[in-house]
Amino acid sequence: MNTIITLADWQTGIIQGKPITSWMGTPVIMPVSFGTVRRETVQNGKRVKLVLPEWDLPGTCILRFNRSKRIVQTQMIGLDVSVKEFLGWSDWNIRLDGVLTPK
Repeated sequence: MNTIITLADWQTGIIQGKPITSWMGTPVIMPVSFGTVRRETVQNGKRVKLVLPEWDLPGTCILRFNRSKRIVQTQMIGLDVSVKEFLGWSDWNIRLDGVLTPK
């Protein structure tokens, strides 16, 4: 039996009790934002505190996260087999696709 999942079946993101929608009124299922950034920098020889506010990405953005395993394959001498060793994970590859829209 095939199951059809519609957009109404998804729970959208909620901020302050209201569902989040894009500028076109479509629901945003998983909103993405960059948090507040606080850092110190030097301008004209003086230390300056820099605070950047939270920034929400438009609902048209798609984020893709990917990382691969690091596996080493060692051939055994005199045998027709090999040993595979999992050494860990590679760095994250983050891809941001989207369309800039008016707010």
